[in-house]
Amino acid sequence: MYAKSVLVVGRDPQKQREIINDYLKETGVGATNSPDYLQLGDEERSIGIDEIRKAIKFLSKKPARSMFKLLLIKEAKKLTVEAQNSLLKTLEEPNRTTIILILADSQNDVLETIASRCEKVLIKDTFSPDEVFLGLAEKFIQSGVGERLAIIEEYKELFTDKATALKFLDHLAYSLRNKVTKNTLSLSKKVIKVQNDLATANLNPRLSMEYLALG
Repeated sequence: MYAKSVLVVGRDPQKQREIINDYLKETGVGATNSPDYLQLGDEERSIGIDEIRKAIKFLSKKPARSMFKLLLIKEAKKLTVEAQNSLLKTLEEPNRTTIILILADSQNDVLETIASRCEKVLIKDTFSPDEVFLGLAEKFIQSGVGERLAIIEEYKELFTDKATALKFLDHLAYSLRNKVTKNTLSLSKKVIKVQNDLATANLNPRLSMEYLALG
């Protein structure tokens, strides 16, 4: 079994997804819709102390279906200082059914007191944007619902394959990082959900993309 408190450092979305999937499998939690799984960091706002308190309460209860409960904090840089301090004791003394996985672009995204209480997994950042996928992602972002559905139909071979659909989603997330508007924030949240669902469940890639296109 893996360590109970883990800080994953690195920006490669594919590697991050592989690590998350490994933990879902190893813990027996299985999928992101499990009652034994909780994820923080999907919202664009910061992760505050109230959310961490709710997460600690979630971890304190017995697992519903598996041997463990898995807490994933997707973007450590969103944690407020107060939220990080409230997490310290749980990281240092996790109960026997608790697994905490924290994703960070850099170790500097968290307090040293957080980093020192976690086993560290370093990811070599190998994500290199593909110009074709990047261009398609940019076009998708700028388009309306009808145009997005037309893009999916035009490139249906890409969107009916799980691996290439996930690759497109990685590029879409990459493009959205530098575009902060009300519409792109909503789309970013939906991209994260579709990435998680498609990566961890037996879903139809094209139907997942059409759901994303509806905005």
